[in-house]
Formats: sequence, structure tokens, C-alpha cells
Amino acid sequence: MNKEEKQAAVDADHVLNLQLMQRGEAALYYPVMPRAREVAKVLIGINGEAHRWGLIADVWAEMLYYIAPRCGAAFHYEHLSTGGEFITHLVVLMHPTNP
Repeated sequence: MNKEEKQAAVDADHVLNLQLMQRGEAALYYPVMPRAREVAKVLIGINGEAHRWGLIADVWAEMLYYIAPRCGAAFHYEHLSTGGEFITHLVVLMHPTNP
């Protein structure tokens, strides 16, 4: 890789970093509270506490099922070597099912 190619790669990385920072800043100002209020209204409107908690548990389980295999092998290797982390143990349990 010559000097010009290296500079182009650095410039591209700089632009990407700026874009990621702008997205992060935009996320800070995203109107979370109004949406959270709407979710709370729906949850409160569900008849039966057991059904409400079942729905919440299902959403959390789906999120964990989505996140666990997407962390990367190096992440899980590092955490298992130091005692593990919940997501890492979840991946180990999920491995036989090939999600």
C-alpha cells in the first residue's frame, strides 16, 4: 500500500468515525420517553398480570436470543476464560440448536 492509498484509507476511516459520532449524538436526542409511555400504556392495558409479565419475558428472551450469537467468538472466548458472562453462557447453551 503506497502513501496515497494509506492516506485515502485514513480519510475514509475519519469520515466513517464522524458519521458514527453524529448518529450517536442523534440517538441521545431521540424521543425515548414518549415511546416508553406508549409501551407502558399498552402493558398496563393487558388484562392479567401473568400475561403481562409473560410478554415482557418473551421480549427479553427474544432480545437475548438475537444478541448472543452476534457478539463474536473472540468476545466469548475472552469472557469464558475469566469466568464467563451471561450472554456468553447463553451462546454455549444455544450452540447445539444452531440459531
